[in-house]
Amino acid sequence: MDASARLYNCARCHCQVIICSRCDRGHRYCFNGCAREARRESGRRASRRYASTRPGRHANAERQRRYRQRLRQRLEEKVTHHPSAAEHPTGLLESGAEQVDNGAADTEESSEEAALHCHLCRQPCDAFLRRDFLRSSAHRHRYRSPA
Repeated sequence: MDASARLYNCARCHCQVIICSRCDRGHRYCFNGCAREARRESGRRASRRYASTRPGRHANAERQRRYRQRLRQRLEEKVTHHPSAAEHPTGLLESGAEQVDNGAADTEESSEEAALHCHLCRQPCDAFLRRDFLRSSAHRHRYRSPA
């Protein structure tokens, strides 16, 4: 029997993702790098929030002071000769012949591709997809007020 699976839309790019219950750990993003990009955007927002506070402005002023001091020290050093430019190899790649097979696919392969599969582990999944997380009874009763 195939594993049960959950269908969800990526929280960033909104593409549909199918993930089996074995791989599902509460994913919100697809597997095309959206989690990394969302994390990067979150860090940028946090940096902007911090930079707009009084401690953030003071930290930036101190960093700029140290930077200007380093520049002054470099200008004070006497430089008489500049290093020669290192020779870089050319960036040409060898052309490789790629072969593309445009032949008809076997019916067995096309039926496997049509079946639903987990987008992470590529294992076949059940045709009935969940739209929500699997929950155990322990999670449901955790926030219940004592009677």
